[in-house]
Amino acid sequence: MKDEWADTIFKDVLDFNPPGYSVDYSAYPKLASPLTFYDKHIDKRLSLRKVTLASSLTSDLAQAVHDAFTTIKNDDRLQLPSVDAADFPVMRPEMTNEYRLGPYAKEVAIKYQLETAFSASIIASMLLLHPNSPVWTRVFRFTEHSALSRYSNPALIEDYAPDFLKPYTHVAEPFAWTIPKEAWDAMERHTQEEVIQAKKRFRFLAVWQMFYIRREARRALKRMDTLTLKDIMPTPSFHTHTPPYEPNDGDLRPSPDAVNTAWGVSVASFVNAVNSPKKTTGLRRSTRLSILASKEASHKSKKPVTNKKAAVTPLSAAERIFQWKDVTIPSGANSTCTDEEMGTLILQHAWARAVERDSTFIVLHCGNYERIAFRHRSSRTLFISDLIKVGECSDPAYGAIHIGLYISILKDVLDRTRQLMDADANEQPKKRKRKTTNYPETRKRPKTRAGVALEQARKLAEERNFKVVYTEASHRSLALLRIQHSHYNSSVPASFIRYDRSKKVDKLTYKPREYFCITLTSPLGIGATGDAHEGVIDLMGPSGDSLSLPNIVVKFAFRPDERQRLRHEFKVYEHLKSSRVTGIPHHFGLFKDVESDTLALVMTKGGTSLPDRKTRPDPDIYDPSFMVSKSERADFINTLEMIHAAGVRHRDIRGANLVVNEDGNVNIIDFDRASLKSRKRTIQLEMEHLISVLDGDHAAVGLEFVSRGSFRESESPSAGPGSSWEKSEDDSDRQHTAERDTNYSWGSGVEESGEDGDSEESDSDGSQDTVTSLSWARLTSMYT
Repeated sequence: MKDEWADTIFKDVLDFNPPGYSVDYSAYPKLASPLTFYDKHIDKRLSLRKVTLASSLTSDLAQAVHDAFTTIKNDDRLQLPSVDAADFPVMRPEMTNEYRLGPYAKEVAIKYQLETAFSASIIASMLLLHPNSPVWTRVFRFTEHSALSRYSNPALIEDYAPDFLKPYTHVAEPFAWTIPKEAWDAMERHTQEEVIQAKKRFRFLAVWQMFYIRREARRALKRMDTLTLKDIMPTPSFHTHTPPYEPNDGDLRPSPDAVNTAWGVSVASFVNAVNSPKKTTGLRRSTRLSILASKEASHKSKKPVTNKKAAVTPLSAAERIFQWKDVTIPSGANSTCTDEEMGTLILQHAWARAVERDSTFIVLHCGNYERIAFRHRSSRTLFISDLIKVGECSDPAYGAIHIGLYISILKDVLDRTRQLMDADANEQPKKRKRKTTNYPETRKRPKTRAGVALEQARKLAEERNFKVVYTEASHRSLALLRIQHSHYNSSVPASFIRYDRSKKVDKLTYKPREYFCITLTSPLGIGATGDAHEGVIDLMGPSGDSLSLPNIVVKFAFRPDERQRLRHEFKVYEHLKSSRVTGIPHHFGLFKDVESDTLALVMTKGGTSLPDRKTRPDPDIYDPSFMVSKSERADFINTLEMIHAAGVRHRDIRGANLVVNEDGNVNIIDFDRASLKSRKRTIQLEMEHLISVLDGDHAAVGLEFVSRGSFRESESPSAGPGSSWEKSEDDSDRQHTAERDTNYSWGSGVEESGEDGDSEESDSDGSQDTVTSLSWARLTSMYT
């Protein structure tokens, strides 16, 4: 089709404009602030600094399509397949009428996926990566990823994003997971390797923010032009008033920007062209020299490309310096904002998501209106397009814009992947480590008398310090929380008040002996209840000195169902504590963020889970096997006996919830699914299950006793990682910590009757847990 590319064959696709919505905007709830808890912890050196209008961006994206077609036309070795084939991707506006999609955020996303994304992604993939494929197919997809959002916001959905399919193998896998053989064979070898590396380094290729049809979203998108008048964008942060605190300002090398754009110019040229004033002759000489000097300084200060993502190194205890003075916390969150403020919040949140995913392109879409944004990392500038009226685009049309968008996303990701691969190759080879064997991660016993004495002195000092810190922190009302890992580096802490539903919080100023500080230093994983982080507690002791306690775990809950689980787990821990049960983590209390509904359960880290304390040849592969000693086995059984004697059934006994600390003490953790009312028979069966797990039956299934009728077959351990959540690829690609927390779960967890879920066992079949997304299955079955 060399001579047909510019004719009417692609005209319908390139000139496609989806039909718009015609709805009563007042019929739906108002749009709330999209800014999240984590957005306010982003390192200020990575935050959004400037918003600039890039009026040429839509035409630039269309130019990328033209350039791709021209390349194929001028190269005799490239030949697109016939467009008369049944697999040619056509835009499908009739899908909207067929499925009667409405104006809510989820439905707006589905409408875009069916009408535009499916066809645009295939054409972009063909034009850029494998034009010689005999059929119209693709190496990436735009689809829903059920694990992306940790928040409940009916007006905004951000679970949709493009990602690469898995590299083709000869092992039979579902088509939606793997690059088709035709596309894989049509790519050159170096392109295959770049796609493999890009899949490993970038889980998601861009950020899509889908808003429902509402005046607030429409007005915010329309008035984003006014944000370009601001010299510096405000940095989102909490409103806690604390003594001056400088976050970790160590070396931070952001991920590189791409060298070239998809529309034929370098990224530097695009940025300079947009930023350059249209008239420079009218500027004062001193102003022109100042601009020139700042550009030269920016060029000289560029750091070499690193093969690692931007990450903050946590400060040690000696480096953390606190000024123990009075602090003032905010009275609550501000729920109202103007259209301009809403636009600022939307861009701040979208930028934070792009930092999190290391993405360059951002799409803000609310049905009838849209903005496309280009993120420039080194200048911390967001270049936004003119307002796009989705159903009224002309020169270029909406279809051409989005085909060019996907081409640009692919080129950007592959460009940055090549830079990271070169950085890997330039690194000095590390010395090969001696091969290690499996061993329990416990502290080695000293062999000499002096060593024994030192070990005993160490234990006594740690016990005294723990007792003081635990006693003090457990009675203080305020926790100031910072995050200091990955791309988080809090400049202002979040204020968490001890949670008590019967008590109204009216105190705003706290003295040093009324609060303590928490610094989170590493993530632990994402579970059914929420996110878990490891950290350290700092506080002013009774004598005025600073005390620290490491190995603290903070469990966050954001959504209503997560908060209910966490309240229930806290209630169980309180009951076990009052029953004097040992072999479980010590908890400091349940706290609530005063500026949001986020809950945090603070406790000690029980130790390393049995599967995690062994050395694995591949850390990305979750291996449930583990070893336990005779004494550990006896201790686990004794601990569960005490738990049962207190009238509690754990309901989630597995290797990931059986942990051993460095002193060899065992703990059973995670009581979010526990029941406070259990039958004798189910308790007996749970003990038998623990014994079978300790004896090596790590994938026991068919445990009806866990919660009669609530076990979900799709989440069976025998199905393995990735079998649940509609068998989505996301879960198989998660870190093993997240896999064990989500895929190996039993039922809904909390037996709900009241707020804390304390009731008799449910007799339901649990079907409501597995059919949440079935209403959308018919919509996307042919496209995913």
